[in-house]
Amino acid sequence: MNSKIIIPAVLLFLVVALCANAQDTLVFENRWQYPVVVEEEHEDEVIYRKPGIENSPLYIIEKRFITHVGYQDSDAGKARFKPTPPNARKLDVWVTSLDSFKVTKGLVLHLDDTTLQVRQKIGFLEGSGGAKTELVHIFPYQMIEKIEIRRRNKVGQYALWGAVGGFVSGVFGGLIFFKDNSPCDASIIDGAPCDESLGSPFTKWEKSMLLGLGGAAGGFLAGGVTGSIRVSFFIGGKRDIFNQTIPRLKRQARLQR
Repeated sequence: MNSKIIIPAVLLFLVVALCANAQDTLVFENRWQYPVVVEEEHEDEVIYRKPGIENSPLYIIEKRFITHVGYQDSDAGKARFKPTPPNARKLDVWVTSLDSFKVTKGLVLHLDDTTLQVRQKIGFLEGSGGAKTELVHIFPYQMIEKIEIRRRNKVGQYALWGAVGGFVSGVFGGLIFFKDNSPCDASIIDGAPCDESLGSPFTKWEKSMLLGLGGAAGGFLAGGVTGSIRVSFFIGGKRDIFNQTIPRLKRQARLQR
């Protein structure tokens, strides 16, 4: 075979091989290069898959860990970039799977009429200098037994409200029902006896303040327990129930922003 034909053929083969092996990359601290398949890029995070794995799950990593995102195709990279949605703060959920009844806790990444995607924090990414990544669990409606929610920061808010309510109730209740202790005066016949355990008699206001502090402690505990209660939505793998639940989940997501 003519060498003029062989050389171009070999060069063409190498170019095709290199293109076939070309891969998107995440670069950490300008040193570690991690091969991935980038699905989406946002202002603050990257959604990717592991290369060479059939049906690889989706992963999410924050851009603060990344110094560069490399694409094998610059045009494809532009198409994959999407602005971060304005309601980027996600809803906390606990999803119980219908097949294994395993509970997955995470943040809602995407929600439509057939699918719920939940992002869950996992371990450190290998070769990334200690950067943490997140795994995306995809739940079709027919695989969901139950969805539970607890609005973010409600434990602290309910505990604070309970403490304030308990303190105010205790103080006002004490001012209504308590009376000043009688003064200690043993020198008068039939006078009030002295209580050696008291340096001075308690006034109504002092006793009310003590009751208020006790009420604040009880209200703090009760409020924290109330705020930690989860609201459950039983899906049972049924699409109509899942679709009826979607507006309620979206409303809770708006309330927590």
